[in-house]
Amino acid sequence: MSKAKSVSPSQTKTKKKKRNDFFFVCKHVKFSWGLIILALVVGCVQSVITSTVPDATANLFDGDFSTGKLWGVAQTLLITLILGLISYIVRVFAESKSTLAARKSVWERMIHAGMDYYDANDPASRLSMITVDAQTMGAGLVQLFVSIPTYAVLLLSCVFQLFTVSPRLLTILWLLIPMHILYFFVMGRWQQKVGVQYTCSMGDLTGYLAERIRNLPMIKNFATEEQEDKNGIRATGWLYQVMITYNVKIGAVIAAYQTLSTVASTVLAVLWGCHLLKTGEVTLTDFLAFSMYIASINVTFVVISTVWTFVKDFSGRATRLAGLLEASAEPHGKQDKGSVQVPNGDLSAEGISFCYPTADAPTLSNVSFTIPQGKVTALVGPSGSGKTTLIKLLERLYAPTQGRITVGGTDISTLNLEA
Repeated sequence: MSKAKSVSPSQTKTKKKKRNDFFFVCKHVKFSWGLIILALVVGCVQSVITSTVPDATANLFDGDFSTGKLWGVAQTLLITLILGLISYIVRVFAESKSTLAARKSVWERMIHAGMDYYDANDPASRLSMITVDAQTMGAGLVQLFVSIPTYAVLLLSCVFQLFTVSPRLLTILWLLIPMHILYFFVMGRWQQKVGVQYTCSMGDLTGYLAERIRNLPMIKNFATEEQEDKNGIRATGWLYQVMITYNVKIGAVIAAYQTLSTVASTVLAVLWGCHLLKTGEVTLTDFLAFSMYIASINVTFVVISTVWTFVKDFSGRATRLAGLLEASAEPHGKQDKGSVQVPNGDLSAEGISFCYPTADAPTLSNVSFTIPQGKVTALVGPSGSGKTTLIKLLERLYAPTQGRITVGGTDISTLNLEA
């Protein structure tokens, strides 16, 4: 039983890259783009129609409760409801199909990844890549390409409708926009950083627990329950620290931002609207429409900012998936479908050397030997002398960095498998 290792964020740091891992994953996974585009179109149409609701409702305050006016408002609300239902259903299917595609891609890549990937990454800790990370990518994809554009269309439509009511009323927006932009920038970067830590900690804890639970009888046989108990508590402690940051600190900032933006927009809208109403630049109906539009615009800003921080969180969690998708594949992974036609003759190693990608020093250096055909040969040596590495080279799980291995004079790297 290998010695238990604690999980810490310092052990899970990933190499910084200039590329965006979220878009890298989107490029290499065949997501359900047809459903995503359909959800986007339906959502945008719904946003445009929704933006007319405050204006239509405010017109009722003119005192015109004719059948035509009432039916117009009812029709607008009914169409909005139907489109909202259709949009929701399409989004659910788009997210589910995209998650399925991500899981298929992750599983296929795991199966065909080269051995160097498994040497650098503990396979047991990658369990959550197929479950949590793939689900996160499916949801993040829909949020980025459907939710944000849909709410952006709603925002622009509300601004346009408000402009038709009174251009002077739009002045208040210039005081609100900088606050939202600053929040986008600061929270986006913070959420992405925490997302990486959360994903790595959750993955390591999942792998750790899966290995220990599978080997509980062995733990009892070696009487290491107390040590494993301490290691498990230590591992969950790292995840707890990340969760505190993720749920408490970030959650508190989000709640404060939502409250501040709501109060600020309401106070500024009332003060500015009353001023224009007092000077006679707008009518009471315009002021009521303005109040509803400002509230709708602020809510839309809050929703976009919330979705954006979630997308940045998903982008942080996409780092591990990107690392798997870009990992080198095993040399013979695609064509190995049958049995090897091995020629007759002795098995020989001619000056082979090998160094693991993650190692600083070579495991084998200039090794030569011959194993006669039909004879039983034993590999003897102390732990760490390279016996297991040599077997992996003979099995072609790795290729020697120098030298070659032959069977009957034929280099084993040239042996192909029958289809």
